[in-house]
Amino acid sequence: MHRRYERRRLTVGLSSEGWGTSLARDLSIFSPDTASPRAPWADRAAWTAWAALFVTISILILAGSDHSVVSTYRDATVQWFAGRDIYTDTGHGFLYLPVAAVLFAPFAWLPSAACEIAWRFVAIG
Repeated sequence: MHRRYERRRLTVGLSSEGWGTSLARDLSIFSPDTASPRAPWADRAAWTAWAALFVTISILILAGSDHSVVSTYRDATVQWFAGRDIYTDTGHGFLYLPVAAVLFAPFAWLPSAACEIAWRFVAIG
């Protein structure tokens, strides 16, 4: 199916429809019914690539790869829940803003591998 592209004029002004409707319609380059088409395989390819990346990362996590900062996030979040300091004086460990520990809170109580896989799922997505 071929779609016809229709260029619209870039104008700004008050019409009988009012500013909001007129402005939104007039500033659009393509009308909504002629949105940019994608090849039929593009969505499938994108989802397949995302799934392959996620599966690869999950396998590396389950194989014991320790090249990650997720354990640092997890430790800091557990420290925060316990009311202890999330930072150390060594300059190593958790170096992020405190909000990072708060955002990580839903993942902190999962087992280590599940925690990391869930975090990656959210971060990649």
